[in-house]
Amino acid sequence: MSCARTVWRHETTEYAVSQIPNPEQLYPYDVHHAYVLTRGMLLHNRVLRDSAEGQRGSLCHDCLRDLKTRKRPKFSLANGMWVGEVPYELSVLTLPEKILIGRYYPAAYVVKLFPKVKGARHWNTAGLNSGVRGNVSTYRLNVTDIVNIVDPNIMPPPPRILAAVIAVTIVGPKGLPEKTMPGFLHVRRSRVREALIWLKTNNPLYGNIEICEETLAQFPEDAIPEEILGITKYSDDMMQLERERAGYVVEDDDEEVQKGIRLLTVHFLFFSKSFNNTETDNVSVISGG
Repeated sequence: MSCARTVWRHETTEYAVSQIPNPEQLYPYDVHHAYVLTRGMLLHNRVLRDSAEGQRGSLCHDCLRDLKTRKRPKFSLANGMWVGEVPYELSVLTLPEKILIGRYYPAAYVVKLFPKVKGARHWNTAGLNSGVRGNVSTYRLNVTDIVNIVDPNIMPPPPRILAAVIAVTIVGPKGLPEKTMPGFLHVRRSRVREALIWLKTNNPLYGNIEICEETLAQFPEDAIPEEILGITKYSDDMMQLERERAGYVVEDDDEEVQKGIRLLTVHFLFFSKSFNNTETDNVSVISGG
């Protein structure tokens, strides 16, 4: 209820809101018209529940440790981490759709897919993308390489921007049908249009953009763009796949870890004011189906 992060239950302690230690450390610095304060604190109200003692919720151990020592938790909403509710028009976007509404492109996304079943020699087409597993890595992008591709005042950018910032590698048997590829690679032109209209109306950074219907018409109604399919690479190095599995992919029969995977959420950065100095910014596990 302090930081709104997703963590394991054993990494939290339940508290009555009235018993939070040093609650003044969760008072927001500034006032925002959309804040809903609880006893003066800026909390993640969705996770609060009523009880005989009043409202209760959980504190992660990181936040709790700071609160007990009279420190403002660094990940707490009150520490400038509150961004409000994500509007529907932005919350439904896929990875390439998010790229198409971005003003800046600080990261390149490398998607790696492989058969969900260890040792599989063919794709499970009956279950569509349920037979696919993979990961997404983000890397610092040299923006000078794409500066001539885009006009910051005309949106969306041309389709070729997708080939510049997304790479897809399929490790395993060839012949993966397009319809079995994960839905997060799809582009729906209507969703892109609706998101840009919302941003132009509500975000001052987009106030002067021109939404180009001619460019929008170059994107599919609901499909994986040719720019992504065209740069998709295949590798039949199954030995390399097994080595990579040993490093960061759990086996299908590991029930406890599979439960944990369902809690993981892939977060992508829409906008950035500065670049990360690390070569690899993030690696997230995804599971098809």
